[in-house]
Amino acid sequence: MILGSPDRDCPASSPRVVLVCRNAAHRAALDRLLECLDAHTSAMEALLAVVRRPLRAVVLNLEDVEGAEHDLLAAVRRADPGVPVYLLVRPEDEPAGRALVREGATDYVILPSGLHRLPRLLAAGAAPEVPADDPSAAPPAPGAPPPAPPGEDFEAACALAALAGGDARSLLDEGARLILRTLRAGRGTLLAWNRETLALDALVTEGEASAEARQTEASLAAQAADAAEALWVEAAHLPEAAHSGAAGLLALPVGAPDEAVGVLCAWTTGAGASAEGRRAAAALAQALGRLYQAAVQREQYARLALRDAATGLLRADAFQMYLEKRMARAAESAAHVALALLEASGSGSGPRVESAARLGRALEAAMPKGARAGRLGSARFAVAWAWRPEEGDMPPAAVVRVLEAAALRAGPALRLRTATAAFPEDAALAQALLEVAEARLAGAG
Repeated sequence: MILGSPDRDCPASSPRVVLVCRNAAHRAALDRLLECLDAHTSAMEALLAVVRRPLRAVVLNLEDVEGAEHDLLAAVRRADPGVPVYLLVRPEDEPAGRALVREGATDYVILPSGLHRLPRLLAAGAAPEVPADDPSAAPPAPGAPPPAPPGEDFEAACALAALAGGDARSLLDEGARLILRTLRAGRGTLLAWNRETLALDALVTEGEASAEARQTEASLAAQAADAAEALWVEAAHLPEAAHSGAAGLLALPVGAPDEAVGVLCAWTTGAGASAEGRRAAAALAQALGRLYQAAVQREQYARLALRDAATGLLRADAFQMYLEKRMARAAESAAHVALALLEASGSGSGPRVESAARLGRALEAAMPKGARAGRLGSARFAVAWAWRPEEGDMPPAAVVRVLEAAALRAGPALRLRTATAAFPEDAALAQALLEVAEARLAGAG
């Protein structure tokens, strides 16, 4: 079913953009941003549209084609090998987007903030045919200056996007240096907001500069932050610029105006000092801020996540919290809590990731009733459970033998070490109990 506005100021013969997206808000936004848009909720309808008429691009919302994305991309490529294919991905699905780009997709944008990038991406990727009698197709006249290399700012944007999967601090550092290189800035500073002092502190520095030059950067950065816009001061007004050969000093807010991460100051030269170069750098700085904030969010989500993705077991912090609660309840009922640590190793530095994950799942299946397990490291696991000797519960040593048997069935080539500790006999606090078990594990050889 076609949901867009394909006839809105769009001749029937004009190349169209085929969109597969079920999200009404995203479709409406793209309908405003893109001309000649055919929006579909069905991948099959979109594929038929690829075959029927000349296309400018295909845009796929990854969430709506999940499970069929590889086949659909291959089918589009067979139907029209030259058509660009762009992906709409959620922040958490960026790895899948990067993988599909390696398989032949042209690029991806992050939802929802990246939608506005699509018109620029399509424009950069467009290569319209020029009629043979078009004078613009003629070679340049003798002596004419060579055309500038196309798409330098686009290449910088692609390089910036490639950093998006890294940690937040590295992304900010490498992204700032990338923008400085794009501006051909011999020196510069990223001043980031210190949330405690509410001041701009130097976070990334490139090149040597005098104390006076750094003070000038700090002053212009504060002005740019207050104005929430990029500021440019020509070298004629900056005595410090005379020693570096810079054309001027540019201060770029990093991030959206209402939530900037900081300000990037660059002593620019050459093409980087042109109005076009400054505009491109301002767009890159805004994108860097958004990517950084998304990375911070991802890291916060990861810290908040309670369970390990590979095994489903509690993460280390979450396991310690559980152990504390388990011990507090045991103290109230005069019960005991047993803690078992198990660590596996294989040939080389340790077991493979798949083996360690298999081991974690095997431990969870073999645990006594009411027990909880956690993954404390790549191949280190912990199991805690309440133990009441007077009620005939299986003693810790017997439980450990059951866990060892399950672990060895899951990974027969693994070498397994185990150790136990108990509350209240060995320690009264969760951290101390873990440390007792760690010490015994180290002594187990």
